[in-house]
Amino acid sequence: MNYANALSCIFIKLLSNYKLILFERTPLKELNTFYSFTDFLKKKLIYFTMKNFYKFSDLVILNSKFTQKQFKQKIKCKTVSIYSPSIEKINFSNYKKRKIRIKSKIRILSVGRLSVEKRFDFLIKSMKHLKNLNLSLDIIGNGPEYSNLQFLINQNNLQKIIKIKRFDKNYKNYFKKNDLFISSSDFEGFPNIVVEALNNNLYILSRDTGGGIFNILLNGKIGKIINTNDPKFFAYHINRFILNIKYYQRNKKLIKNNLKKFTSKIIINKFNNLLQNSYL
Repeated sequence: MNYANALSCIFIKLLSNYKLILFERTPLKELNTFYSFTDFLKKKLIYFTMKNFYKFSDLVILNSKFTQKQFKQKIKCKTVSIYSPSIEKINFSNYKKRKIRIKSKIRILSVGRLSVEKRFDFLIKSMKHLKNLNLSLDIIGNGPEYSNLQFLINQNNLQKIIKIKRFDKNYKNYFKKNDLFISSSDFEGFPNIVVEALNNNLYILSRDTGGGIFNILLNGKIGKIINTNDPKFFAYHINRFILNIKYYQRNKKLIKNNLKKFTSKIIINKFNNLLQNSYL
């Protein structure tokens, strides 16, 4: 999408002089996270094209206020933020928060494509430091890293604690079976799955993924955001989060009010109002 947006600035805006609105789902943290030298070169080129060509667009729509702030500082183009439509309705209306008792088993859920950037390997390594506690982890997803992740589970003797299950259309059933949702990704533009988990009464703990997670969790008021690359340190915070879960049980009203911002109806209205705006 970055390349397409940059090329659109050249061929649609500069050559044809159409009004041009770009939609960007990528947090800048993605362009500063590298998995190989080729990946480094590719992302540096993407950043160069964005910094030099996005300014010719009439507007860039970002999917979080956090990313919008970064774009204003570093890309320096005209921006507006509109969240991704993550839920149809709020399930929070008849909500009674589940009680987590420390002596009972804590069931942890994580959902996403089994790819390098989702960092399920990091989460598995973190669970290694917690295997003496009464915990379980379900990882729901499909992707190229399945074999590597399963090997890592076996290597650390975590087969009884961690299960990898295929993603299918019934994935929402797992929300009912678990207590805590963890996002372990290196970066996320706007993690819709976190909104869904929050809407289905799960507590949320996330790594600093650099995008909409700060808006979804209100900078840590209704969930925990950990900035670390150390699995042992992350494990410490998982344990600490569980021990202090009563803090997040008090924030029902904040959660419900924030979820309203991510409903499809609200988001569609914002897009319609934007496209009908006279200055465009």
